[in-house]
Amino acid sequence: MQFLGEKTVQRIRRSPLYISMVIVFVAGCVIARLHSSNMLIGIKLLNNVSYSMSPRIHQGDLTIIRKYPSYKVGDIIAYLYNFNNKEIVISHRVIGIGGNTYITQGDANVIPDEPVIPRLILGKVIAIIPFLGSFFFFLSTTIGLTVAIFIPAVTVVAIELAQIYWELSDKNA
Repeated sequence: MQFLGEKTVQRIRRSPLYISMVIVFVAGCVIARLHSSNMLIGIKLLNNVSYSMSPRIHQGDLTIIRKYPSYKVGDIIAYLYNFNNKEIVISHRVIGIGGNTYITQGDANVIPDEPVIPRLILGKVIAIIPFLGSFFFFLSTTIGLTVAIFIPAVTVVAIELAQIYWELSDKNA
């Protein structure tokens, strides 16, 4: 049974769509790894889910954080906070340092947060990429994962298998 002709497979492998799908697949794997709970190369990617840091950081922005030994007033830090018995990540600006704690406050908030102890700090915001956090949130859903990883992977594997089939057919002929 013939699935794709040899010339068709070769044309597909050279097409911009095929190359784009390979790039999307590889980028999706790298991004998924960076976005996972473990830090890779010393950075972590976080999706901003609130407006508390507006206008500096908006809901749906992606923040890149990096761990440092200490932080200063004016730094935006991401830290763990226990909210209704669930650990969430908050990114707020350091407005004061007292003893062994940091006092933070969202730029759009009226009152400061509870003091933050250093062991709860994930890192300092070193970059903000507008809107990309929403894209990462989409990728964390089943549909997003299917679109970004599985469909390109299955397509690439199918085309490569067709190429192997044609190469083996040529050798046996």
